[in-house]
Amino acid sequence: EGTLSGTYDTTTTFTQNQIITATGDITLVSGTVFTFEGTLIIPEGVTVTVQAGAKLIVNSSTGSIVNNGTIIVESDAGQATVNGSSVPAGGLLITGTASLTNNGVIELAFMPEGDETATNFQLDVISGTLTNNGQINVGEDSRMCVDASGVLNNTSDATVNMNGYFVGEISNAGTVAFNGSTSS
Repeated sequence: EGTLSGTYDTTTTFTQNQIITATGDITLVSGTVFTFEGTLIIPEGVTVTVQAGAKLIVNSSTGSIVNNGTIIVESDAGQATVNGSSVPAGGLLITGTASLTNNGVIELAFMPEGDETATNFQLDVISGTLTNNGQINVGEDSRMCVDASGVLNNTSDATVNMNGYFVGEISNAGTVAFNGSTSS
């Protein structure tokens, strides 16, 4: 078991047996790629910020993130190569049969500069499962995708506020408010 807090500017893979707890706010700056094949626990009151150009990836059958705090995704980072493997575009990625359980808030907050628009997804459930027991807010300039192999379960007490762009399907027992655009 380990802990994290602070600002990071490196590429790191946390392996399947690692359980990491955020003990303070975490900021991933441009060029940073954090891949979790183990577990990341974000306690209540802690914020993880994925700045423009950074990536937070949960991957493999053992990868999981349990968010009881806040995840802010500003990034629409392009495709990258990490350890010789291609990593899809986007700021927060769920791949393999990994899981992200959101009991807090996920804020997709792409901030365009000038006439810039998001070209990639701030959150992409490529495969694996995102279970939302809390709140997901998709800002008006942000994009979210649930690919055909991915699952988004919005539970009975959960809310998705969609002010940006959404592609995919939601298994919904909670509240979904669409003020943006969607495509299937």
